[in-house]
Amino acid sequence: EHALEAYKKGVDDLVASMEKDSNSIGMDDSQNSDDSLSDTKKQLCGAYCSLAELYMTDLCMQEDAEQQCESHVQLAMSIVDPKDGKPMMDALQALANLRLSQKRRTEAVQIALQAYEKMKVGCEALSTLVGLGRDQDSSLLGDTKAMDSRELVQVDAANSLPGFEFRCQTAKILLECAAQGDLEDCKLCAEAAVQVLGSLLSENDEVIEVWFLIGCAFEALKIEKSSKHYWTRAMEMLSTVKQELESQFSAAELEEDEDEQDELEAQLEGLQQQIDEIEAKLESLDDGNEEEAVPMEED
Repeated sequence: EHALEAYKKGVDDLVASMEKDSNSIGMDDSQNSDDSLSDTKKQLCGAYCSLAELYMTDLCMQEDAEQQCESHVQLAMSIVDPKDGKPMMDALQALANLRLSQKRRTEAVQIALQAYEKMKVGCEALSTLVGLGRDQDSSLLGDTKAMDSRELVQVDAANSLPGFEFRCQTAKILLECAAQGDLEDCKLCAEAAVQVLGSLLSENDEVIEVWFLIGCAFEALKIEKSSKHYWTRAMEMLSTVKQELESQFSAAELEEDEDEQDELEAQLEGLQQQIDEIEAKLESLDDGNEEEAVPMEED
């Protein structure tokens, strides 16, 4: 309840600020006024999305939780991105997440792809750096001016991408959409997830979850060799972390620090669950390959 009131107060303040900025533009043509209004709109959109998330999580047991969530998402969707005249990424992602929770799968897939479209150029540019980008447009080969122009667009798009955590959530939503069926759009979601995750990998290749999720994206695309590569790397990283935690646990035992032992034991249990999950996935790949390799008996 306290969080709800804080968010509502923030929304009221942002609405008042947006009205003030709008009035300033009418009297002042400066770029600062435009930038200020744009920033306020983005913050307001984020606040509406946060309220919607609150009703999907902490306040989900309230009688009108779904209605409140829908209402706040639609308010976020009504705020137009000045760059393209369409809803902002935050709003599209929140709506896709809501539609998934409502089992409105077809809508969720379409909305998730719309959200990805707004970050596509930047994600593909960064994804290329780690060998996951799409093929270069052959029509630009030999046209130095066009290629330079494209590079500038890509650099600008990469620099304006949303934050790491936001994109990680984007990838998870896309993967959930990819698991909704055999529709062509579901395949597009898995391909988009690879690009988003590739952009994350290019920024930080030490996040185990990113390696695991890339493996899952290739699993959805039925590219087993790539799945195995990324899951194996995730397993190696988890094993290293496990060894470090076990060393810390042994030291805590010697020091008879029970609180530290309890905390490390909980971390080790969670880590083992992740290892077990990846091991199961790798084993399923190996089992599938063995079945394919079994020759048919002759009559």
